Amino acid sequence: ITNFKLETPMKYKSIFLRLLAFACVIDLLVKVRRSMAKRLTFTVMLSAVIISGTLSSCQYKDFDDYDGTVSTMVVMDWSGLGRSSVKPEVMKVVFYPINGSMHPFPVNVKDSAMVYLPLGQYRIFAYNDDSSILRISGTDSSFGTPVVYTDKADNRGLPGNIGTFYDYPNVTYATYTGAAVMNFTDNRIILKPEVVTRDVEVIVDSVLNQKDISSVRMSLDGVSNTYTPLTAPKNFVTMVSDAGLSPSENRITSSFHVYGLDRSVHTLQLFITGNGFKRILSFDVTGLVNDQIGSGGKVIIHVTAGYDAEKDVPVDATSGIGVGVDDWPSEDIPLNL
Repeated sequence: ITNFKLETPMKYKSIFLRLLAFACVIDLLVKVRRSMAKRLTFTVMLSAVIISGTLSSCQYKDFDDYDGTVSTMVVMDWSGLGRSSVKPEVMKVVFYPINGSMHPFPVNVKDSAMVYLPLGQYRIFAYNDDSSILRISGTDSSFGTPVVYTDKADNRGLPGNIGTFYDYPNVTYATYTGAAVMNFTDNRIILKPEVVTRDVEVIVDSVLNQKDISSVRMSLDGVSNTYTPLTAPKNFVTMVSDAGLSPSENRITSSFHVYGLDRSVHTLQLFITGNGFKRILSFDVTGLVNDQIGSGGKVIIHVTAGYDAEKDVPVDATSGIGVGVDDWPSEDIPLNL
């Protein structure tokens, strides 16, 4: 939970005015002792001083201008990300009233913003809202639990009969904390987002004759597509990403992000579409992945395929005769550790 700071500089003005009022009262008492005839004047002046000090110390706000909310400056502290990190364009900040009598208040904040909130205590959740991939739930009720997640992926270059695939999330920045909005002015809340996604890099060597390959997508199962600040990663699914070809190195690569990894069976699959053919290459990478879960850093999956795409090209593919590619032949490739 990120600490928050609430500053109230108006209190110094209040202390000064009270001291000034006290000095005026002492001065008046000395003068009254010299002339009791001025008793009435003393009473009037004393009352004026007390009323003035009281109004100043209460941070008076004209009732006609009060709409039930007070100004609060929200500031994003990016100091924990390091110089090389790229800040998101905008953060969605959701204020959850703790008393539960009001709905949450969502606002957009870049580096800082002045927002207007009712007085009270709040749970605050912030995440980067600069992606068309990320979705959020749990913001309709003050009792809700915020959950950021990704939807199902499109089916480009994927077989339609082997399960459901999900998009991987963008790099996600988030923070969850509590704060009090207790003053009519000068409320200030500082939020310190952190990266809550984890990087995964996949390297597949020894993929020959990539000139015959038109596209490759990769999938990895046992990864989480949901994030909530209140529980550990869950809802483990199969995510899919596009892959890049490197013909000169006979290498295929991909990198993506996940919210967590399960200590279960992990299968890496390559869905290759080529010149008149399709092919699935499968790798059991359970050991590679599970050995890196506890490290907290980037997960690197490096395997060797020993696959020659030219061997999958049909004889009629170069003659212009239509070749059916509805089937997805699958090949399980053992790892050479």
